[in-house]
Amino acid sequence: MPLPQRKRQRLQNYDYSQNGAYFLTLCTQDKACLFGRVRQGKMYLNDAGKMVEHHLLKLQEKDGISIERYVIMPNHIHILLLLERPLQNGTTPRSFPTISALMQGFKSVTTTAYIQNVQAGHYPPFEKRIWQKSFYDHIVRDEEDFLQIWAYITYNALKWQQDKFYIRFEKDYE
Repeated sequence: MPLPQRKRQRLQNYDYSQNGAYFLTLCTQDKACLFGRVRQGKMYLNDAGKMVEHHLLKLQEKDGISIERYVIMPNHIHILLLLERPLQNGTTPRSFPTISALMQGFKSVTTTAYIQNVQAGHYPPFEKRIWQKSFYDHIVRDEEDFLQIWAYITYNALKWQQDKFYIRFEKDYE
């Protein structure tokens, strides 16, 4: 019996290194609430959540990458990321990382930091892996799309109990 084929995650023949805005969602494995807790509509990051935020914001240190809006939730992250590829010699775009390469690097560095903190006794252990294998992406089409995503990210914590990633009894640490 053949194994089921994984659903293709990215838009075929689209250059994910080209300039544009991207809405990204990264989820923890098995919806584990590792990054903090939502209380009365406000997200409170624990130390692991602050570590993830630190590495997320470091992405902006790379030329042409800005994070327009983000929210770190107990078990997932929403990011509105803007790529503005700098031109070289005024005309030719230089090589630029893809969204997949950026997210792979982000997951790698945060996983390494998380493991180091587990070994030091600062964070609770996790099952198998921290992050799900892939991530959700949406190419932002226009200003209206951008503004809807901005609002969704902004009010995500207020709507936590209606969120598809919501876990009724969050297992987290303070």
